[in-house]
Amino acid sequence: MARREYSEEFRNEAVKQVTENDYSIAETAERLGIHPNIIKSLDKTIRVARSY
Repeated sequence: MARREYSEEFRNEAVKQVTENDYSIAETAERLGIHPNIIKSLDKTIRVARSY
């Protein structure tokens, strides 16, 4: 299966929902119709922001 590519806008929105709107990764993934692991791999910002 080919690897799916997401636009920069899509990636930024997913990260924003988790970091700024305090949605869980699982909730955001469900809203966007993607697997939670995809959000985890989109940007290290999520892990850094949640560590504080």
